[in-house]
Amino acid sequence: MDRWKGKTAVVTGANAGIGAAIAVQLVNAGMRVIGLDVNLLANKKISQAQGQGSLHSLHCDVTKSDELTTAFNWIEEQYGCVHVYVNNAGVNIPGHITASPDTTFQRQHLLMFTRATISPGLVDTAMASGIKDMPSLKADDVANTVLYALSVPPNVNISEITIQPVGEKRL
Repeated sequence: MDRWKGKTAVVTGANAGIGAAIAVQLVNAGMRVIGLDVNLLANKKISQAQGQGSLHSLHCDVTKSDELTTAFNWIEEQYGCVHVYVNNAGVNIPGHITASPDTTFQRQHLLMFTRATISPGLVDTAMASGIKDMPSLKADDVANTVLYALSVPPNVNISEITIQPVGEKRL
């Protein structure tokens, strides 16, 4: 992770659950993290970040391309480029930012990214609060997987990782 120290990461949905856990882990690894969320970062988990990195909060609804463009323009003006992008926001729309129909946004902000898809099983978060009696992952399990994906040498590309809790039955 040393190659990422001092670099800029953007985490969507960073106010709670998996996004908060990822933001904290990246800050603790020494990264500058910009958390994008419709709610400004006020989560108790966020205050647990103790690393050499820093955490900044920007209001952004990732379903609105104008808000994404404004956020990325601000980030690039303040810090140069984005080195790591974690598309985590829990929105109920098909696809994700890298498949955005807004080709201008893609050209300006996303060409530098390589993709690593992390597909977790059930994660114990507020989104899954109604699901009982099933094994689940913790948000930190997913965050640790993000750190793993970032820790591989630059000549290695991880395209997909699936993690699931022990005992989860595959459908």
